[in-house]
Amino acid sequence: MSDNESLSLDEPFEQNYWVRRAKTIGLSYAVPVAPYPGEECLEDLLIRAACENGFNPEVSYRLSGVRDRNGNMAPGGRSRLGFTPEKLAVMLGNPGGPEELRPLLEFGESPGKWLRPFFDVWIQNRALSRHRRVSPLALRKRPFLRAMWRVWPLAFDPETKEYLLSECPECGKRLGGGFMGDVWCCDHCHEITDRGKFVGVDLRQYAQPLVDEKFWERLDFATGLIDPTKIDQRPASRARLHRSFENMHDGAVFDFTCRLGKWMAARGDHEPSFVLPPSVLAEAVDVVQGWPASFEALVATKAEAKRPKGHSLQQIFFDTRLDAALRQEMKDVARRFLVMPLIERAPGGQLNPGLYDTGGFIHLRRLVVAKEKASKPATDLELQVALLRARSSVRAFAESLGVPVPTLLDMVEEGLLPDSMLASEDGFADAANDFFRRLAASREPSHLPDFALPLPNAVATFFARPGDPWSVIFEAILSGRIKVWHLTKRSPVILDEIYVSDLDALFDVLSEERCTSNPRLSSASLHAREACRWTRLWNGQQSATIKAKILSAPFSRNSLGNFARQYETTSFVQLRLEVGGILMQNRHIRRLLSERGAQPAAESNTGRAIWRRKDVEACFGNSLARCLT
Repeated sequence: MSDNESLSLDEPFEQNYWVRRAKTIGLSYAVPVAPYPGEECLEDLLIRAACENGFNPEVSYRLSGVRDRNGNMAPGGRSRLGFTPEKLAVMLGNPGGPEELRPLLEFGESPGKWLRPFFDVWIQNRALSRHRRVSPLALRKRPFLRAMWRVWPLAFDPETKEYLLSECPECGKRLGGGFMGDVWCCDHCHEITDRGKFVGVDLRQYAQPLVDEKFWERLDFATGLIDPTKIDQRPASRARLHRSFENMHDGAVFDFTCRLGKWMAARGDHEPSFVLPPSVLAEAVDVVQGWPASFEALVATKAEAKRPKGHSLQQIFFDTRLDAALRQEMKDVARRFLVMPLIERAPGGQLNPGLYDTGGFIHLRRLVVAKEKASKPATDLELQVALLRARSSVRAFAESLGVPVPTLLDMVEEGLLPDSMLASEDGFADAANDFFRRLAASREPSHLPDFALPLPNAVATFFARPGDPWSVIFEAILSGRIKVWHLTKRSPVILDEIYVSDLDALFDVLSEERCTSNPRLSSASLHAREACRWTRLWNGQQSATIKAKILSAPFSRNSLGNFARQYETTSFVQLRLEVGGILMQNRHIRRLLSERGAQPAAESNTGRAIWRRKDVEACFGNSLARCLT
């Protein structure tokens, strides 16, 4: 048959098999191909049909007029476009006709946006692979590709328990869906002899190891949730599960088991991947079958601390593809075993957990996990700052003001805020609003002077030493020692609207010992966002400094102050020159520094450079305004 011909169904479908075959000569494969019911998916059936007739698998799609494809489609994907049971029956020439093929094409309504049909269940689309993997032992028994081999997390064949082969043992290339002669051959290393004989690598001759038998029973539970050959066994398996899973369909339980297994597999000695080691999948099954006590035990044994960065329970908690009720149950367990012991350590006894929202519990859990990774208990200071940061009201107040959370402790010690404000929610909003009113009342009534700088930029430029001057600055503003103007920008951050003109007065305040004399808070942790605001670095600049290894997390007043002593941005250089009486554009600053042989210590993708302070001083000398280092 010609692969340029396409199927035509202008005439009514012929029910008689022999008559239909006679009428569709040239439109059907010469060798009729019937599916292996309940074991072979549509995509693998089309591959086998082409192979048994000596064609490239792509021909099966071209004959059907399906052209909107990209490589080998995963089961349940867009490859169904253009197919009908009748059209497929004509092309394959199967004796069973359309009814035999209908289960491969027609499904009910999807229960979720991210789900794909897999026979009688729905599983997440990312769990299904477009790549070919094979079990040599299974191919020896029956020569067809099993749909279960398309399920990414499974590293083995559920029937034989043989590890799946994904690369050719001869050429080392990944098995694909190109011309392969037969489904048990490699589609890369083969040839057709002068006599027209196909010679290829027979993958059936390369038997793979078997999974350890001690895992078989648990692995059968996992695969049985979606294996179309194990439908009859599912009710008994599901009946043994906790009621937390009763509202989840079979595919959802399988997806959750694999997602849990992926988290458990992300250990320092094992790179995470789509394919789960059978031993890890068996561990995940243990957790699911022993739910909820098994998960509580897993969390209580500090399991999360053993995971590398980027593989926290947080990723499961907020994975909306997983069941919402089950995720909430997991959050509650994490709070009970990780966060509540931390809250109970708070000065004065137990605090009301109701103070903390979801974001607050995240902050507290991060501290617990970080300390577990370091095998060190949280200090009283770390606990105090973490408990403050865990309160949404405190975070909102600090962010609106434009200072890190630890600065609020300075402000309490300076008498700018009442002690009770940080101890409870009673009167918190009134105290916060009162401070904002006092700050607004301190502004100068006159128009903004011709020369005025944004206060945060001025402080970041001229205060380049460890410490936190903001409580002292606020005290000076409220007392009138520093005159400020408010320029309404409709910014969510109050400090971004405050300008200062008298730099001598600002220098006098910044020079006070109080700005650097609180060693108790010098090591208090700052978040990345707080560090950006502190240093006035753009996100890209901060990322560049971390990549260049001149700044690293965890951030603190000490680390940021030491960074500021040694480095400054082009904008800071421009501001220091302007205060010194020289107006210069950024590109000219860069050119002059480059002519002196200076290179950026770090640079963002958008060209925002960070320079070594010693290079800047050597280039511009006395033209720069003084800086406190």
